[in-house]
Amino acid sequence: MSLHHHMQPKFKNVLISISIALPVGLILLFGSYQLYNFIQATFGIGVRSETIIDGINVADVFIDKAYPEIKSLATQLLTLLTGVLVFSVAFSEKIINFNSAEQTTRIIMILGWTFLIMSIIANGFGLAYNAYAIPFAIADSYYATHGTIGAASFYEPFINSLIAILLSGFFFILGLICIVIAGVISINRKQPGNLEEAKLKPDPIAAGGQLK
Repeated sequence: MSLHHHMQPKFKNVLISISIALPVGLILLFGSYQLYNFIQATFGIGVRSETIIDGINVADVFIDKAYPEIKSLATQLLTLLTGVLVFSVAFSEKIINFNSAEQTTRIIMILGWTFLIMSIIANGFGLAYNAYAIPFAIADSYYATHGTIGAASFYEPFINSLIAILLSGFFFILGLICIVIAGVISINRKQPGNLEEAKLKPDPIAAGGQLK
């Protein structure tokens, strides 16, 4: 039996897993967008805070404290996310033996990767919003210092950055849960009793090769 015919079923299984996981990922992405809008409405993002609150210039507080803390948090989270994603993909054969795993296990694993990618994307939006808020905060601080007190224009991108990073952490947890579940299922399939049962079942590929 040729190598091409032997690889064909594995390639087909991977395509089936991706075709199932991709629509689910798109549905989750749409749901995440709706969740984002819900959080925005809950926090009242449309209402901008004043630059001076109780004599404190909140723009200066953001520049000096909030901005560097959010940037540091998002950068560390991004490093962790990319590390986990690369590790799980590189060692997928060790975790679940991807090519020979059951389709359900592969789908769960692909969903885990999808969640991690969505987490990286959300984290990138968080970093972008945080950087986007800085020039507005500088302008708000300048105008407040020179006696022009008005709405804080940095407030909306600042809150959006927090929401995006919050969603990133949420997706990260879901991704880890999926990967752990896939690993547990795979380990359970490799138990001695299950291996004995697998040995008793005829290999359809090998049987097909013998018939030919």
